[in-house]
Amino acid sequence: MPTPTFASRAQLVRFIDPEHYQDNGRANVAAFIDDDSLSNAKYDGLSVNSMELHTRNQIAAIYEDKKKAARPIAVSVHLVSDYNSAFAGAGIAIEEVVHGEPPQAVWTFAAHGAQRPAYEHDPRDGNKSHCLVKVTCGFRTPLQWLQFARRLAYKPTYELVY
Repeated sequence: MPTPTFASRAQLVRFIDPEHYQDNGRANVAAFIDDDSLSNAKYDGLSVNSMELHTRNQIAAIYEDKKKAARPIAVSVHLVSDYNSAFAGAGIAIEEVVHGEPPQAVWTFAAHGAQRPAYEHDPRDGNKSHCLVKVTCGFRTPLQWLQFARRLAYKPTYELVY
């Protein structure tokens, strides 16, 4: 099975719950904050899908089934570089580490005294493009979540997939 590369121009898709729609067509900040992560130290990342493995329509179909939601399904699409910028704005440095032959780049962040992968492919039954944005494990305060989420909610607006 192919795996995403998480190149800086790769697109990551976040499902936007209808409760997070705003009148101005943007997702509200809460769409990028996972309540479980604030209360659960074992939480392992923000759930997204990779457009390297599925199209918007395929991702919408996954959430249509999973959430028993009717179309249109709202998704927010950001580049990996947008996520990296949002983390920098929240005070977490993301570093690109190139290794191996042929050279392969991996985004990392410092947590618990070690460099950890920032993004991870996490396929699930019926959702082979599921990934985790692992950097959220490095947030030390709810304020960092808020700073991160505000940057992602600002742009771009969510899209409705019919």
